[in-house]
Amino acid sequence: MKRHYGWPLGIGLLVMVGLVGIAAPQQPKSGGTLRVAWEADITGLDPYISPGVQSWHMVGNLFNSLVTIDAQLNYIPELAESWNILENGKVYVFYLRKGVTFHDGTDFDAEVVRWNYQRIMDPEEKVFVAPFFSIIDTVEAVDSHTVKFTLKHPSMTLLPAMAANRVGFLQMSPTSYKH
Repeated sequence: MKRHYGWPLGIGLLVMVGLVGIAAPQQPKSGGTLRVAWEADITGLDPYISPGVQSWHMVGNLFNSLVTIDAQLNYIPELAESWNILENGKVYVFYLRKGVTFHDGTDFDAEVVRWNYQRIMDPEEKVFVAPFFSIIDTVEAVDSHTVKFTLKHPSMTLLPAMAANRVGFLQMSPTSYKH
């Protein structure tokens, strides 16, 4: 027995072409409600101590680091405008963006960066990214928009640790932390 696939195939093709016309992209509209479904509640919005994949996704959209990674996997400035690596990789000096303000009105400056480092390394805080930054010996606010990281020994691991997606050296406002 010989089967004929021409008619069913032709009809199927016409139906597909018709559906493509119906599913054509529409112009975006402003406003509305975005609903997001999670399989569990968000455990918190603290970038250093809130566990869970839900929090991980949220904090990555709420906080910035000094550096990030672009599509070509290069380290690029985020809250830092630029940086210098000195003493064969033992000292990193970051020049911070000016005019950056947290949502609570606190200015972003070198003291905020120093405070975030101290908080990460505070054993009482139990910050899960602390081991990534244990190579740092000191963090010094040189002036309001310059911060100096001195490492225990030369290393190329600081920038990758800072730029790690959603868990790097995310900057939190000390004012919002205290409230």
